[in-house]
Amino acid sequence: MSGTDSRLVPRPRSTTSPSGGERFFAHFVLFYATGAFWSYIQGSRDPEAGTWMGSLVTNALWVLCYVIAFLLIRTRCSVPKGLLKASAWMLLPIPVAFASLLWSEDPMLTFFRSIALLGTTVIALYLALRYTVREILLYLASALALVAIASLLMAVGLPKYGIDQDEFQGIWVGAFAQKNALGGTMATAFLVFSLLLWWERSNRVWRLGLIALSIILIVKADSMTSLGICCVLPYLIWVSSKTLTSRGRTAARLLYFATPVLIIVGVVAAKFDQLVEVVGRDANLTGRTLLWGLVAQAIWAKPYLGYGYEAFWRGYEGTAGEIWEQIKEFQFYSHNGFMEIMLGLGAAGLTAVVTAFVIFARYSLQNLQKGTSLATIWPWVLLLYLLLSNLLEGNLMKSNTLPWLLYTTTALILAANRLKMSRGQVIGGSTG
Repeated sequence: MSGTDSRLVPRPRSTTSPSGGERFFAHFVLFYATGAFWSYIQGSRDPEAGTWMGSLVTNALWVLCYVIAFLLIRTRCSVPKGLLKASAWMLLPIPVAFASLLWSEDPMLTFFRSIALLGTTVIALYLALRYTVREILLYLASALALVAIASLLMAVGLPKYGIDQDEFQGIWVGAFAQKNALGGTMATAFLVFSLLLWWERSNRVWRLGLIALSIILIVKADSMTSLGICCVLPYLIWVSSKTLTSRGRTAARLLYFATPVLIIVGVVAAKFDQLVEVVGRDANLTGRTLLWGLVAQAIWAKPYLGYGYEAFWRGYEGTAGEIWEQIKEFQFYSHNGFMEIMLGLGAAGLTAVVTAFVIFARYSLQNLQKGTSLATIWPWVLLLYLLLSNLLEGNLMKSNTLPWLLYTTTALILAANRLKMSRGQVIGGSTG
């Protein structure tokens, strides 16, 4: 089935289609958000210093993107009345991040990171108002294809840069500074290429090749978390299309979806030791369980409000330094998105994120009832990806990153469509 939908009304946002310059900007910001080549722009980093704020160049580029997106919204977009109210629950984590300035252990760091989070939302608003879901995914596919091909060329042609020479010697990092960054981005690429392969009739051989390249890069990066996501997601998408698209009570449809999923989870839990051994890991998940135990203690010390948005991992300063001393290595996140939220914002932040995801899931399910298309399946699949990827990694509420940019963009599309459907107008190409 094609990703386009003849029932959808063309853009109500402006009287003209996006210009060539706008399309270039959309391509660029999606490519830049992948994090590819950031390490070369930022230069060397002293891991003991902590409180990493990026380089002047990377920060200036992001500020420029915020400004351009804001100007394009003012001049090229029609913002639906009531959009802020309609999307407030799904974007609830953002004001909570700003509120944490009141209790942050590093208010200046929290302030700048919160501003970046708001800037990411401005870019998301522009994308949501100006492009359909299909257009965004096609632009994203082009950006991810460029990243994948560049990573392959760097690993093969420039191994000094494309292959890790230090801690993970011989492991591919491609256009990134760390293997998990390559693996995580390629997991996103696998998802996008797979959806386009299924719902778009054109360029299928090309997309099959890109899916294969994504898997190869994940394997060469030795990113088992990303490989597991790529194995599980197609099954979840298939189950979703079979159980959640039918008419009927939401609770019943969710039960049909959850039953086979819970069976798989139970099997994995029962055979966990054998499974991790097969993929070359141990039951400690490469030191993650030790890290999680120490992080849990830090969370328990400030369970309600946390240490302030993005204000926990500050080098040897504070509790993070004590964790570094115990694990004998530098870690800048807890390898779990939900624990990371608890560190920064405590139970208040976790409640905000869970609330946002519940509302997002509700709107996504309502979308699926209108029939399966690229536009209607995307929000639900994105939610599944975010939930899976944040079990062993962390990309929730991370400003200037692709997963959070996609979440905020899709949330705004869902909210805007709910406002416009009554007038026969659809934003973002979704039917929900």
